[in-house]
Amino acid sequence: MKTRTIQILLQAGFWLVIGTNYMNYLLRDFALLDALGTTIFAMCIYAVPFYLNYFFISDYLFIKKQYVRFSLLILLVLSIPVLIINFTDYAWLLVDESSYDYNIDGISNFIFFLLISTAIKGMEIWLNNQQREAQREKEKLQAELNFLKLQINPHFLFNTLNNIYSLAYSGNPKSADMIAKLSQILRYMLYDCKEERVALQKEIDLLENYINLQILKFAEERNIDLYTEGINLDHKVAPLLLINFLENSFKHSDISTNEKGWIKIAAIVENDVLEFTLANSLPRQQNAASENSGLGLANIQKQLTLTYPENHQLEIEKNDHEFQVTLKINLN
Repeated sequence: MKTRTIQILLQAGFWLVIGTNYMNYLLRDFALLDALGTTIFAMCIYAVPFYLNYFFISDYLFIKKQYVRFSLLILLVLSIPVLIINFTDYAWLLVDESSYDYNIDGISNFIFFLLISTAIKGMEIWLNNQQREAQREKEKLQAELNFLKLQINPHFLFNTLNNIYSLAYSGNPKSADMIAKLSQILRYMLYDCKEERVALQKEIDLLENYINLQILKFAEERNIDLYTEGINLDHKVAPLLLINFLENSFKHSDISTNEKGWIKIAAIVENDVLEFTLANSLPRQQNAASENSGLGLANIQKQLTLTYPENHQLEIEKNDHEFQVTLKINLN
């Protein structure tokens, strides 16, 4: 239900309660129709200061912060019951005839309605501010996520295009297959990754396409293994998350320089918890980039913090020969 609808219902409920109590009081001395008509007329009188304050005067208090002008306008509104009581025949609508002081009684009733309208307006402004702040925070997080994705995709794209160029320049027939694989990957990135969550199986398909694309660069086969278990169509995950680990693995492993180099990937879902493990061999003599491979995971860790706050577990292990990451995510 929209906020505006809730506000209207709350105000309607307020007037219904006040009007019912007022009408019950009049039924002691009036017939039903007379009491109903009098109640409606009295509520209209009280509605004047209520909505003057609600729509106009309270803005000076909450929005414009002009407290002196707000106070002066409130005093001006409070003169309404004095005028009605002293110069019209409708004083009995606003005060009890047994009241000791008509003016004090009438002003007290008006103060009550002014306080209620001020409280309602203040609450609505606070709720609207909270909603706007939540929306701004959501947009900020989304912009940050988009920025992180942009840092990854061009890097992958330029590397792949360079590889395709090298193969095409040398007349290697694999270049056509690489273009086809790249087309599938880009189609997924452009059209399927706009949602907050995508099917986990599509992310696995992306990993497979990426692996096939990388394999085309090598003259000999490489030891790259992808194992999945327990994945169904209902499982969804943040898009372009797992591919980051695989890209990092190809970048820092020795798979391209060592025929015995290896990369092993496993994605297992059990009780709606995804356990994603990726391990790769490391060069014997690691360069600066390989030694700092953990730093390449900074963007991934940031994405996890934004998309799965306090709902994921990431472990990173490294020794002289192997690098491994294990990620657990509650898909619910």
